[in-house]
Amino acid sequence: MDTKKLIKAIQLIIKEEVKKEVSKREKSLRASIIKEMKQSQPKVVEKDPLDIDHVFESNTKTNKSFTGNSTLNDMLNETADSGEWRSINSNGVGNGVFQSSQAQSFGGGMGQQPHVLQNADGRAVSTDQLQQTDAGKAVVSALTRDYSGLMKHINSKKGK
Repeated sequence: MDTKKLIKAIQLIIKEEVKKEVSKREKSLRASIIKEMKQSQPKVVEKDPLDIDHVFESNTKTNKSFTGNSTLNDMLNETADSGEWRSINSNGVGNGVFQSSQAQSFGGGMGQQPHVLQNADGRAVSTDQLQQTDAGKAVVSALTRDYSGLMKHINSKKGK
């Protein structure tokens, strides 16, 4: 046998053995990493140890019967118990009471020009202050324009 062929044969054998050994080590390394990750994961806490809501809850909950449908009754009782609905519109104005001026059918209608423009935070913005810039003029013009003619034209195109 030629020495060059012998060297090539030994190189091939060594490559195959190294591949086998490396793959075995990779598998064992993966297994140990997965095992370590499973062990190091935090345990799920069923109940928050700092939760004190149970102290304020009363055990006597009376379920009212609003309708003949038991599922609907359960949902209505849950809503009544949660109390979230009590804080609707309680932003300091009206103390959580819905005012007639807030309803469109009672005078806050769509066809009227807005009395006060508001920013994203709900604070009043003066139209005079807005009109000091070109962009502000365009905004005030768009918000205070009478669109009734445009809507009549659109409706006539639709055939209404």
